[in-house]
Amino acid sequence: MSRKSLYYASNPMDVSKLKEEYRNLKTCNFPVEYYTEKEINRKFSFSEAGALVTDNDAEINPYKHVHLLIEKAVSKGYVSMQKQKSMERY
Repeated sequence: MSRKSLYYASNPMDVSKLKEEYRNLKTCNFPVEYYTEKEINRKFSFSEAGALVTDNDAEINPYKHVHLLIEKAVSKGYVSMQKQKSMERY
């Protein structure tokens, strides 16, 4: 599943970093747009100093993903899982 994502600079001092990220993504031919504060105000119900809009971003279920990573680590012997004894109430 993929969808558009909005990544905005919550601090005006971060706009330069966001613009650098925009240039890097563009250089690698990723679908990305840069929105100025005026564009954000026009398209959304909030205001930020700048934003990136990306398309076709991947989406995962973080809970399921972490559990699959743990299962893989256990199967490779990187970690061991031991049953925890139930705790008695005091």
